[in-house]
Amino acid sequence: GINAEYGGKGQEVQSVPWNIFLKAFCNMIKVHPNPDNLKFKCLQRVLDVDTVNGYVTQTAFQRFLQWFGPITEGDTILEQITSLLGKPWFHGVLDMTEAERRVGPCKKGSFLVRFSSRDQGTFTCTFSNKKDKNQILHYRIPPEYKYNLERFVKLLQKQKKIDDPVPFSPFADLFRVFDSAIYVLSLIHISEPTR
Repeated sequence: GINAEYGGKGQEVQSVPWNIFLKAFCNMIKVHPNPDNLKFKCLQRVLDVDTVNGYVTQTAFQRFLQWFGPITEGDTILEQITSLLGKPWFHGVLDMTEAERRVGPCKKGSFLVRFSSRDQGTFTCTFSNKKDKNQILHYRIPPEYKYNLERFVKLLQKQKKIDDPVPFSPFADLFRVFDSAIYVLSLIHISEPTR
């Protein structure tokens, strides 16, 4: 484990370098580490790894486990994280004030989904009331939707409570690079002469 590899036997570790964490985490889920892969970049972002120092804190990992645990073998957890961060409506760790600041200037029915700042391991949907744009509501997402937030979002859209996501997800940059690479590859494939 990380304590044995980094802190030594019997020592509690408060933080570990990203590269050591990644190696131990991948060993635990039995997946080959590839820090340049989109899934691992999403993991790094959700763990709030400091880009200057590159450390994973114990607190960040505990929060991660509450949101995404339990951890099983295979890359299922990495796929869940990547899928969630790829949603335009997901904005990650925000408190109520910041969520309201982002939703406030948007049109009625605009929404975002975030990690709950009050109850660890839960998610909250923050949205502007379609009847009164000045009223911003926070709805704790029921636990049964924890692993299928998209289903919950579709339910609220069907009930006409929400419409469009608040723009500028903080994770969009991760996917723009990936989307650009796919676009370039598709152009190469299209431009190949047919025989």
